[in-house]
Amino acid sequence: MKRLKVLLPDPTSRARVWAWTLLGPGLCAILANLYVLWTIQDPVVARPAHWSSTILPFVFGAPMFFILSRRLRDLAIIRKQLAVLATTDALTGTLSRGAFTDRVDAWLEKRRRHLSAYRRGALLIVDADHFKRINDSHGHHWGDEALRLIAATIARNLRSADLFGRMGGEEFGIFLPDAALDDAEVIAERIRRAVAETAFTPEGKSLALTVSVGGAVFEEEIEFSELYRIADRRLYEAKEGGRNTIRLTPAEPARPAPVFDRAAATAPTIH
Repeated sequence: MKRLKVLLPDPTSRARVWAWTLLGPGLCAILANLYVLWTIQDPVVARPAHWSSTILPFVFGAPMFFILSRRLRDLAIIRKQLAVLATTDALTGTLSRGAFTDRVDAWLEKRRRHLSAYRRGALLIVDADHFKRINDSHGHHWGDEALRLIAATIARNLRSADLFGRMGGEEFGIFLPDAALDDAEVIAERIRRAVAETAFTPEGKSLALTVSVGGAVFEEEIEFSELYRIADRRLYEAKEGGRNTIRLTPAEPARPAPVFDRAAATAPTIH
C-alpha cells in the first residue's frame, strides 16, 4: 500500500487501480458462473463448479488486474511526461517555440470558426537588452541564469489565460487573449518595469537587466505570421529607440493587392 502511494501519489489514480483490481475479477466470476449454469445441467456437479468459478477469478485474476492496471497507469504518466518535455523549453520552463506557435494558431483558428463571437488579442515580443554582453563578460552560465530570471519575472506578471513561450535565444513571445490595446500596454509596461527592478548579481556584481517589448493588437481575423511580423517590427523600433522601452500598435492585416488586368487596361474604349 505504501509503495502504491509512492508510485501513484494521486488519490484518483490509486482509486482507479483498486477499482480495476476488484471489478475485473468480479466480471470474470460473473461470466464464469453464467457459463457453468448454461453448460452444466446436473445441480450436484454444478454446485462445486459454481463455487470454483466464483473464487478462482479473484485468486488468480485480482493480482493480474492489479499489475496490469498499475502498468497502464505508469504508461499514461510517462506519456504525459513526454508530452510536457516535447512542448517545454528546457532552459526556462516556458513553452517551446513550436508549442507556443501551435497554441496561438489554435486560438486564432477557433476564433475564425466562431465568427459570431467577438474576440480580440495581442502578441508581445520581449527581448533581453545587451544580452551578448552578459555572455561575453560573465560566461554562458550566467547568461542562462539571466534568461531563467527574466522568464520567471515575466511569468509572475501575466494573467492565467496568457500564453508564454521562448521564441529562441533571448527572445520571448506572449499571447494575450481578448486583450485590447490598453490592456496590452499595461501588461507590457508591468513586465518591463518588473525586469528592470529584478536583482541580478553575476559573480557577486550587481548588473542591470532590461528588456524591450514590441507588440501588435488585433480586433479582426489575422494570421500568426502576420501578427508576429508586426510585433517584431515594433520590437525593432523599441531597440532603435534606446531599449528598455515598449512599442505597441494596432495590427492591420496585410490585404491582397488589387489585380491589374493588362488586357482590360490596354483595350480601346468604345464610345
